[in-house]
Amino acid sequence: MQTSIEIDHVEKDGKDGIQVTFSDGTQAGYLVGELLELRPKRKALTGPAKANPPPPARASTQASAARRRATHGKANQADKE
Repeated sequence: MQTSIEIDHVEKDGKDGIQVTFSDGTQAGYLVGELLELRPKRKALTGPAKANPPPPARASTQASAARRRATHGKANQADKE
């Protein structure tokens, strides 16, 4: 019966390499540049993902705060008079 081979341990090796130990006792060394070449090509998104809408604009929040301060200031002045 065959068993699947898994990664047991990974260590950094130098500035741009890794050393991988597998469950069957074998080891392999890789350069990060080699691994990046194996990565599948990805397409850029043309718009925001539907599941993650962009956060609300801060400008509107700051405008609301300025209006509250202005209104609150006018109320305080009327109380003093």
